[in-house]
Amino acid sequence: MTLKRKYIRRSLILIVVLVFLIIGLWFGLRALVTGVFTQTVSSFEQQGYEVSHEGFSVGGFPFTTTANVDNMTLHSDNRSVTLGKLKTSSAIFTPFSWTTSHQGVMKIDIMTAFGKRHVTEITPFNMELKAAASYNGKIKAITYTLDKAHINTQQGTPLPITKIAQAYGHLKIKNKRAHGFVFSDEIVGLLLPVLGNTLTKFDMDAVIENWPVYEEQGQAFWMENEGRMISDHWALHWGKADITGTFNLQFEDGLPKGVVYVKVKDIVPLLEALEQAGLLPSASLLQIKTVISATPTDGQGRQVFPFTLHEGAVKF
Repeated sequence: MTLKRKYIRRSLILIVVLVFLIIGLWFGLRALVTGVFTQTVSSFEQQGYEVSHEGFSVGGFPFTTTANVDNMTLHSDNRSVTLGKLKTSSAIFTPFSWTTSHQGVMKIDIMTAFGKRHVTEITPFNMELKAAASYNGKIKAITYTLDKAHINTQQGTPLPITKIAQAYGHLKIKNKRAHGFVFSDEIVGLLLPVLGNTLTKFDMDAVIENWPVYEEQGQAFWMENEGRMISDHWALHWGKADITGTFNLQFEDGLPKGVVYVKVKDIVPLLEALEQAGLLPSASLLQIKTVISATPTDGQGRQVFPFTLHEGAVKF
């Protein structure tokens, strides 16, 4: 056998092995996605939901595994959620990185304990979530983006925010856990006359540490044993409020402790708007302006204000 024939034979064997490897990886990921979908549906059903959809399919052969679910609805006695088009995909050679997206309209229908019905439609709800996992299947990081969305209350009390221009977040999960943020309805309601009902931007990069302790021992134990939340960037643009910052927080006696840096652009017009709305006394405004006049502005036109949280108090 000549050297050329040996080379051709080895090349053909390598190609055959590679083809079988690709086929095996694709069908392996297909089985994984199908199993996760089945388990998710079963989990919702065990919680009392009826789950329906207009089609579940897996495609993308040979180099990508892509699962599609059309018009899924979760329905229980007092609530239902209807989704548009869900898609989850991963390249077969990067099986620990997945991208999930939702396109179309999301509708939420809730009946409260007092018999009041709230029906909200988000049009469009175009969101993309990218997740990276470790070899054992645990999530390491999540990045999410949300495009422009209109929030339309069809029945019940209208929500305070009716438009979202942009939302972005990157969550690094150290010791296996991310985070959640909640706006207080009371605070949002007070700020609406000043800031309006359009949330232009909300970005955040954050790390939550030592979360397995929370899952195993509870919140109180986690707070007292190295529970920590860290962000090297967060940004909020809502009406006249154009704010960025960082924070590094621990907990002591159940209360947050640490430093929050707030970087505000054009703070004086914002403060004057708060005063006109009756949310900031005139005497306080004069004091704050005195502090502002002595605070330098960085290269981006922002003034940096450090706040210390300790024993339930905020100190400047």
